[in-house]
Amino acid sequence: MPAPDGNFSEALTQDHACLLVEAWPGGLLGELVAAFIRTEFPCLLVRMIAAVDAAMVRVARDGGDFRMAVFGTLPDPQTLARLASCGDQSFLTLDSSSDELRTAVHRLLEGGPAFLSSSLVRLLALSSCAAGLTTRGGLLTPRESEVVRLLAMGLSNLEMAEHLVVSTNTIRAHLQAISSKLGVTGRTRVIAQARAWSLI
Repeated sequence: MPAPDGNFSEALTQDHACLLVEAWPGGLLGELVAAFIRTEFPCLLVRMIAAVDAAMVRVARDGGDFRMAVFGTLPDPQTLARLASCGDQSFLTLDSSSDELRTAVHRLLEGGPAFLSSSLVRLLALSSCAAGLTTRGGLLTPRESEVVRLLAMGLSNLEMAEHLVVSTNTIRAHLQAISSKLGVTGRTRVIAQARAWSLI
């Protein structure tokens, strides 16, 4: 691996065919990314510059705003979402397919649009689903959750009222609030939605 040249500003050249690979000095991840670019795009000049993050390699064209980042392993979803919201960057992992890496480099050279590898799309999707379930888990009050459980057991309003030692009017009020929060009406739909959202 060539010796690091300093930072992005010091590594700029007038050659628009130059890619700057910002990697941990002596790190295998940077060497693999640079080797891929040199093999797939032999006409490009690749220059290595030092980075402070050993878990990620960034690639830029002549210090342009558009960059590509390659993670050695799957990143934390929150970290990925934060980085992805900070500008025009493509994100991949080291195990991304050759086609994905090639596409990301092409977009880097052309100035966009940003690209996200399939493994990272799945990571963000799963994280979003988990966050949604956590939010929905706190959607109902403890008493409303109890009413939904009793409803799913097939109890009538009177039976639920007797079980919870409240009036049937209170049960009806709880059921109205639950229906509103779940966005459905009818006992069967309430039960189905609560199960779909893992509330019971």
